Amino acid sequence: ILNDEFDKLTDEQLKSIASSLQPPIQINNRELLIEVLISEHERVQSHLEVSLIHHFAFNLY
Repeated sequence: ILNDEFDKLTDEQLKSIASSLQPPIQINNRELLIEVLISEHERVQSHLEVSLIHHFAFNLY
């Protein structure tokens, strides 16, 4: 699903997203850049899920 969403973006949009990350990502190969952005998205999403679980687990008591 994410791959389809990233495929819809122009090269300039992809580069803009990549350069806004910390640290910025500079990859010229479109397919590789999409793979890296998907991986980064999954990493952040996983981190947020763990943080939410932690938050709710410790605030129930």
